Amino acid sequence: MITSQGSIPEVKEDIPGASIDERSHRLKTFVDLGPPDLVALTKQVPNSKSPEIGTYLYYTGLENTSTSSVAAHLNSLANVIGSSPQHWFGKSKPWKVTKAVYVSYNAFSRVDVVVTAHIPGAVSSYVIDGYRERIQENDRIWLETFASGIIRSLLTSEEDEEQVNAVVESRNLNPFQNVETAKQFFVAFEELFEQGPDVGSAPEIQTPTIISNYLVDAFLKAVELTGLYDDALSILERLREKEELVVSLIVKVLLLKDEEIKAVKLLHEGIKRNPRDANLLTIQSQFLLEKNRLDLALPSAVQAVNSAPSEFNPWANLAKVYLESGNVEQALLALNSCPMAAYKEKFHLKRIIPTTAEKLHLPLPVDVTLDDVSSLDSARVAQEHNSVDQALVNLQAANLKSTFAKAYDILTEIVHRTGWESLLKYRAKIFVMEEEYRSKSSSQTNVLETAANGKATDGENSFKKKRLCERWLDNLFMLLYDDLRTYTMWQAEMIHFQAQKTQYEKLPVEWELLGMVAFRLHHYKEAANAFQRALEIRFAPTSTRNLLKYYQLEIKNLKQKADKSHQLNGHNNKSTTSLDHGNLSPQQLSKKIAKLDENILDTVVRLSAWNHRWYCEFAPYLLTALAKVIGREGLVKIQNEVRANYPDTGVNELLDDSFEFFRHFEVFGSET
Repeated sequence: MITSQGSIPEVKEDIPGASIDERSHRLKTFVDLGPPDLVALTKQVPNSKSPEIGTYLYYTGLENTSTSSVAAHLNSLANVIGSSPQHWFGKSKPWKVTKAVYVSYNAFSRVDVVVTAHIPGAVSSYVIDGYRERIQENDRIWLETFASGIIRSLLTSEEDEEQVNAVVESRNLNPFQNVETAKQFFVAFEELFEQGPDVGSAPEIQTPTIISNYLVDAFLKAVELTGLYDDALSILERLREKEELVVSLIVKVLLLKDEEIKAVKLLHEGIKRNPRDANLLTIQSQFLLEKNRLDLALPSAVQAVNSAPSEFNPWANLAKVYLESGNVEQALLALNSCPMAAYKEKFHLKRIIPTTAEKLHLPLPVDVTLDDVSSLDSARVAQEHNSVDQALVNLQAANLKSTFAKAYDILTEIVHRTGWESLLKYRAKIFVMEEEYRSKSSSQTNVLETAANGKATDGENSFKKKRLCERWLDNLFMLLYDDLRTYTMWQAEMIHFQAQKTQYEKLPVEWELLGMVAFRLHHYKEAANAFQRALEIRFAPTSTRNLLKYYQLEIKNLKQKADKSHQLNGHNNKSTTSLDHGNLSPQQLSKKIAKLDENILDTVVRLSAWNHRWYCEFAPYLLTALAKVIGREGLVKIQNEVRANYPDTGVNELLDDSFEFFRHFEVFGSET
């Protein structure tokens, strides 16, 4: 869907069609899910002798079920560009598109599908492999290409920092414009299920399996997004007849559907049938952990590790269970045992064709205008970055990826519970550092001679009881020290300025970086305060995204505390009219959640406007956040609030697509 004339990002080519040629040369190097779709346009000024020019842009979410569906979008794109003069590098140009070429990577067969539309004129298509040879086009190729596009769209449109503006010359569309397309993807998932390992897997998975791969990840994301639980369960039940391991996916869908009783029964049956199913055991342990049944969570976690000792997730879960049980030593030992993905990163979209700023055409959409968002001065932001405290910029924990980022999150949770000094004592007690190990090993001969002479050796005995601290974990301790030092200095400075009754000033980007430090260290309230300070000065997308996480986390924590209180009161046969944490009554709890919902709606609106500025109409995490608010408050109320709070800004029209999405998929709360 093209919503705004003149707001199409493009890159100018040196020679028309050069991007297609360069892509075909690089095809053999594509890995996992490959690059985003590519659309190359040939344009000229009507009734002019000036030569044709070539441009291109990237896409995700464009419907590519067939040649005709692609051709329809290419013609729509050409009509928008040709309908009125376009802003083009500071000038107004009346372009006419004469040819449009679409290319999409099939991650299953590792080929590119190419559709060419002459405007007006014929449409043709072909398939090319890594050796630039054309191969037979068939329905299976198109099914794989369609599924590949959906997977890329779902798995690369999240809120991760590495995704933000990674490829600015890109349009990101909602791949599920209607229920039929979503169901088509479900059909494709069932058909391609056994090929899932071919498209790769998340970095914490050592080797892709039939139930742990990007195809499965995208399927579960699609189920969560669309709420088509019954359709998904029907497909999974059929697949289970061929592959019993699918039971873990059924359990996940049941939990997404909030059918906990059915999920628990199936967990029990599945583990009874296969006691060494590491996926089921980990799910069971995590479920019990959320229910605060640590006595039951631990045996499941241990068994999961024994069943899959080379996988990261069971070990990480075991560390969390030990930590919640108060066993810090075992938590650290489990963390130290995690198998790390040293050279594997999470999949994200990358440019395949190098470009320069001079060739980028990034017009500003004018149909949505939120003052603080739309008026963000990129030159001012760049100047801030040049003036920022380099000690904040150089904090390496912010650059951790994949399993290392997840391991660091566990380590920061440990230090949040114990404090730095206690953590060091635990580390000294259970770990021997690499330098200490070398020193002790080199003196082994002297120790043996001493023992042979009958002298005491109790200090070599204590050494033998220790484990060698993995080098990567030792490095995380150093990164943790840097984060803690920064956080402690910041808090001390704040207290000092408050005592002096002096305003504590920072650049917005510095507040943002400080907030991220606090967030990493699980000091969420302090992090939120820092992000809000940044936003008081100017709009900051990273701060807004992190505040959204904070508001959602606050609601989750409130609900968990309420559940625990009800469980406790029920066990003691006491009244459940009030909560034991903070003395919140049910009415107070509802009021607090309603206020957080207001904040969530505001952040969703601002992030949607920001994404729209960068041609992104699809962000699953924003849809999910908005859906939960609608589930609690109702669609009509939310629509009225948007109209009242953001008049004459284009925001209401911008969110209409999301509201229609909720109606189409009958999301809870969207009933009229």
